[in-house]
Amino acid sequence: MNYGLIVTSAAAATDLPIKVEEVADYLRTDSENDSELAHLTTLLAQALEEIERYTGRSIAPTQYRLVLEDWPRGLSEFASYPRAPKGEYQHAIELPRAPVTAVATVKYYPENSEVLTTLSSTQYFSITSKEPGLVYLKSDKEWPVISERPDAVQVEFTAGYTAGNCPASMKQAALLLARFYYAGGSPNDVDQGGNDLEKAHMLLNKYKLTGWSA
Repeated sequence: MNYGLIVTSAAAATDLPIKVEEVADYLRTDSENDSELAHLTTLLAQALEEIERYTGRSIAPTQYRLVLEDWPRGLSEFASYPRAPKGEYQHAIELPRAPVTAVATVKYYPENSEVLTTLSSTQYFSITSKEPGLVYLKSDKEWPVISERPDAVQVEFTAGYTAGNCPASMKQAALLLARFYYAGGSPNDVDQGGNDLEKAHMLLNKYKLTGWSA
């Protein structure tokens, strides 16, 4: 199933598990210089984007909108790692960022209507204790009939670590990536010589959610 994922509210700088001053200390550069600090802020943002791209995880609390063209009709295609027996999740929407902390709303366009309508939370379970997080249709319910359009179903949810529970190795990966970019590296670098990009990816491999990352 085709889907789109939109950031509706990015994490605030105060919520990030790594501060730009830590990046400056790690790189042994001057955080008192405004232009240098602005540059490091950009590099840190780039590093966190790479972590999200590579792992499918949000390093800080972020609000998303998942956009689907239809309700799930079979086993989800978002993930390819070993799954439960086929059919167990055939009525579940998998949320392609982790860790999911809350599902705010599930909305849809009813058939022959242009009014975005909120699905009652009595129709489904919000399951945040699993990876991936799920919007799971209750066994005695049915998905509503919807309009044929690419944004027919929309799920608003929040995912990401708090500053206190972000894994230390993910923080270290962010510092390595910032140093890699500071030295002029690119995410498209294919050098296998043990550079900071490769080291960061090695730290992140155990957090990678197969099938979600770009």
